Amino acid sequence: MIWLTWRQHRAVLAVSAAVVVAFVVWMLIVEHDYSGAARAIAKSCTPGQFYSQNSPCTAHYSAETSAWLQADVIRWVLLALPLLFGVLLGAPLFAGEFERKTVILAFIQNISRTRWMVIRWLVIGLVVAILSVALAAVSNWWFLHVPTNGSSFGSRIQPGGFDVTGIVPAAYALFAFALGAALGMILRRTARAIFGTVVLFTAARILFEHYVRRQLAAPVFSQAQNNLNQGFSYDVSADSWNVGTGPAYRVVPGSAHPTSQAYINHIMNVCGQPFGVNWTGCLSKRGVQIGVLVQPASHFWALQWGEAGSFVAAAAFLFGLALWSVRRWRA
Repeated sequence: MIWLTWRQHRAVLAVSAAVVVAFVVWMLIVEHDYSGAARAIAKSCTPGQFYSQNSPCTAHYSAETSAWLQADVIRWVLLALPLLFGVLLGAPLFAGEFERKTVILAFIQNISRTRWMVIRWLVIGLVVAILSVALAAVSNWWFLHVPTNGSSFGSRIQPGGFDVTGIVPAAYALFAFALGAALGMILRRTARAIFGTVVLFTAARILFEHYVRRQLAAPVFSQAQNNLNQGFSYDVSADSWNVGTGPAYRVVPGSAHPTSQAYINHIMNVCGQPFGVNWTGCLSKRGVQIGVLVQPASHFWALQWGEAGSFVAAAAFLFGLALWSVRRWRA
């Protein structure tokens, strides 16, 4: 059964491996070009030379800029790459068998439905795990060597950077594969399974990025600084992720004031128009601070393990759902 599964899917497995290898080679080329240009600039260039015609530094600067632009594209591809495993390997795994009616031949052999499904799932899933873990390892190394200056991705804990580093890329790939395989088993049409995989995977990623991830570790309150001439400023590290949708308020820790939200709401009503004259002074006298909620860089791995565990658990649930579906199937 293992040999048969390999023979049936070796072509698509080879294509998937080739795509991953080609992508990794591109990442290595971009890192090499960026590092070479950065070393050349640091060694022999001054800022004024960047704009001098026919200056070697102009060429170095152009090479560095080109590497940055390619790096941004690579990061966007890394965000979407887990879908490759769901669309290319997961969705056709069982849906193709139902469409070709070969599933009937498989079920009349001396093998149980459970064993048939589990072996196919584990063989292809093992390949997905190997490719996704290898890609995640390269992605982590690459992200540290190609800075995000001028990029839309920010630090590792911020959205974008978080999704392509750590262990979550491998968890996304396993979830995408499990989702495609389960939908293929339930819907029994490859096109429908592919469409459902794309829609549900995208929805799950958006849900976690905007609503769930920020709750996986307790956010930290960062107090605002009130500058009379410039308004409020927030001392938030570039390595932190601002998870609030607006200003946050808290009672000064250790003060004698009540720490309930009801007390904060009462003081805000007492002090009148927000951000008006003496408004912050009124809040401060009554022990209320204004600031923002952030997830600091130190919470990176707590968020990673929480999100990766959630997607792996979802993949396990989908495995059970597919197993339940195949056991209830009737020709």
